[in-house]
Amino acid sequence: MNWKQKIPWQAQMIVKLLSAHIPLIDGFRLQKFKRGSMSQPDKAYQIFQRHFERVNYLSDYSDFTILELGPGASLFSAILARAFGVKSTYLVDVENCATEELQPYLDLISFLHNQKNMNLAEIQSINTLNELLEFCQQIT
Repeated sequence: MNWKQKIPWQAQMIVKLLSAHIPLIDGFRLQKFKRGSMSQPDKAYQIFQRHFERVNYLSDYSDFTILELGPGASLFSAILARAFGVKSTYLVDVENCATEELQPYLDLISFLHNQKNMNLAEIQSINTLNELLEFCQQIT
């Protein structure tokens, strides 16, 4: 067990938030919030699944809503939540940094279908990011 696993996530978040506002030499700041791993389908799936397993007390996720603060460059969480049967997902960030190209999202859908046997085939006909996000909010 590494040191991150020994410290409660709440304490880690407080330290990250405080240290993000501490200036170092010549205006540089500590970079505690890293971007990137949620832009890779396999890593995004692993991270999402790890968090999702923490709510395993629910037997039906059709009424479950997810709030993600700071999704960053990827909106994979919305697609993953839909694949796991979540009712709706709210992604909140201070600015719009998510890629608007559809290909990374289509790659995630392909990964889910081919490697995890999750069927999101109906999403393949989507042409814009807004259509994709609207689709992720609909549970049939």
